[in-house]
Amino acid sequence: MADRPVVACCILCLAAAACDSGSSRREPVLASATLGPAGGELVVAGGALAGWRLEVPPGALAAPTELRVYAADLPLIVETGVVPTVAASSGFRIEPIGLELAVRATLRAPFLPARIEGTAPGNVRLRQVRSGNAIDQVPTAVDIATGHIDGQVRFLGSYQVVIGPRAASLTDYWQPLGAAVALEGGRTFTVEPPPAGTTLAGSSDRRWRYEGPHGVDMLYFLGSALAGREASDENWREVWDQSFPAWQFLGASPGPQAATIGMQVESPLGGPSLGGQMTVQAQWNWDAPQPVGDTLATDVVRLWITLTWNRADLGVGTRDYRFWFAPGLGLVALAEDGVVHRRTTP
Repeated sequence: MADRPVVACCILCLAAAACDSGSSRREPVLASATLGPAGGELVVAGGALAGWRLEVPPGALAAPTELRVYAADLPLIVETGVVPTVAASSGFRIEPIGLELAVRATLRAPFLPARIEGTAPGNVRLRQVRSGNAIDQVPTAVDIATGHIDGQVRFLGSYQVVIGPRAASLTDYWQPLGAAVALEGGRTFTVEPPPAGTTLAGSSDRRWRYEGPHGVDMLYFLGSALAGREASDENWREVWDQSFPAWQFLGASPGPQAATIGMQVESPLGGPSLGGQMTVQAQWNWDAPQPVGDTLATDVVRLWITLTWNRADLGVGTRDYRFWFAPGLGLVALAEDGVVHRRTTP
C-alpha cells in the first residue's frame, strides 16, 4: 500500500522542522555505523528502542556513510476534524537527515501493543515527518507477540510507530451485502440476502454462504444475531426457535454467554419438521494482522462461533467456525474446524 501523506497544522510543522534541526544533537547516539555500497546493519542494543534495526541493502549507499540513530519523539500531527494520532512507540531520528537511499532499507522498530485500545493491537503505522508533512506507511509485517513492526524506508529522518485509523463501528468490519471473496482451496465466501420464500426469509436479513469442495454451509443472520443454518447440498435447513447474539465482545463484563436453543429441522428441504437442539457459543475480539494477497490487514477482528447440535436425523455433532474481518475488506480469512482458508486478493 502506498504511503499516505497527512497535512499537519502550521505550528506543528515548525515543531517538526525544529525536531530535525542540529539543535537536538546534544542527545546521546543510540547506535552508529559506517556503511557503504555493500550495505549492512545499524542496530540498537538496549533501552526503550532495544531491537531497533535498519537493514541497508547493497547498492543503497554510493559511498561510505556514517549512519546514526537518536531518540526523538515526533511532534503531534493533527488533521482538521480528526482525533489526534497516538504514538505506540518511542520516536527516533536517523541521520544524516534527508539522505535518500537508492534502494529502500528495511526498518524494524519496537512498539507497545499494550498502549493500543479501541482497535486491534497490530493496527499501527510507521510515520515519518518530512517537510512539515506526516507520511503514514502500512507496515510490511507486524508481530504483536514480540512488539515490533517492519517497514520500508527510502529517506532518513524522524520516525515513530503510531496507532492506525480506528473504525467508527463494529459494523465497519462486516462484509457488505452482495459482496463475495475468493479464498484458498477453491472456496468462496458471500454475504447475500436470504432468498424470498425460504423458511428463514422472514427471520433473517442476510446469510453467509461458504462454498467449496467441502460443500455448502450457510449461516442466517438477523443483524448481529444468528438465526439458523442450512446445507443445500445435504438437503437440510435448521430454523432456530430464537436468534442468538453472535457478536458478543470477549472483553465485556459479564463475558460472552452460551445458549441452548430448540430448533425445527427440515430434512429434506420442504419436508416435515424434525425436532432438535442447538447449543451456541460465540464471541468476538481484536486479533493479530492477517495477510491478504501481498498486503497486510492490520485492523482485524475475529468472530468465533461453535455449534453443537442434537438432531433426530444427524445425531450429535459439532462445528467450529472462526472468521477474521477487516474494515474496507470484509472477510480476510475463515477457519472451519481448525483448517484456515485465507482470502487470496485484497
